Amino acid sequence: MIKREGNGIATTYTPGSLADEKLRSSSQFSELLWLLIYRDGPLTRSDIIQRSHRSTEELDDLLRSLVVQGRVTRQEV
Repeated sequence: MIKREGNGIATTYTPGSLADEKLRSSSQFSELLWLLIYRDGPLTRSDIIQRSHRSTEELDDLLRSLVVQGRVTRQEV
């Protein structure tokens, strides 16, 4: 559920309770994480932690999954 207020260029959209729940799920967040890396990358692990507001354990699991899927690559610096 997305909440819409206003119209034209003054329209704003905010997530409703159902959207919030979906974004909290790992699969949905994994897609957002991939988008963040795709759009703003390359990013360090520290950058991703700051931008995502998630636990390091959850992020490490999701990043590993994205690497295994071949959607992102990891580079040692």
